[in-house]
Amino acid sequence: MIVFLGGIGMLETAAFAAVDHGLGRPAAFVRVMASIQGAGSALGGLISGTVIRRLGDIGTSCVGYGLVAVGLLLCVPRDVALFLVGTTLIGAGPPFVAVLLGAAVHLYAPARMQGRVNAAVNTAKDGAQPLSLTAGAALIGVLDYRVMYLVMTVTTVACAVSLLVRSIPAPEVVPSVADAPADEGPAPGAAPAREPDSGAPAGEPRVE
Repeated sequence: MIVFLGGIGMLETAAFAAVDHGLGRPAAFVRVMASIQGAGSALGGLISGTVIRRLGDIGTSCVGYGLVAVGLLLCVPRDVALFLVGTTLIGAGPPFVAVLLGAAVHLYAPARMQGRVNAAVNTAKDGAQPLSLTAGAALIGVLDYRVMYLVMTVTTVACAVSLLVRSIPAPEVVPSVADAPADEGPAPGAAPAREPDSGAPAGEPRVE
């Protein structure tokens, strides 16, 4: 995911060059592109849950990466229709991976560690994209935007292939208080519940 974000960040710069130099459209066309990409993201978010239930984590991640890779390739030819279809796919792909990543933090990190794990994940994500955006701004002056799209495509495909060729054991889901029946105690490994505060000052008996 971090490698993917580190590569796809160049899209912010390459897309402007594609609209201006590739399609010969005015700057206002960027709004059209952004709207279509947003619609693709909404669609991807709506169906991601169904895809996860049917394909599992690895399969869903590969679907997300595959959609983005195909979308990037469709943006290379100087054709408006293909570009808009590609933009839709680029928007639809990332939600599949983002939903999985968010769920993994809650499923596989202990309750007492979830805040720190989530902060670490967000820091890595938020750090990768600005670096890629900076690299894209520097490279657009020396590289054709189509080359940048191809580089992003290769990076995205590499992320999907890395999931398919490596044998990744399924992590163990961390027990949660919500998993324990109401008439039993908390699930093994769950943090003990805190006693309610009666509001009585220290040293005075608590009113029952």
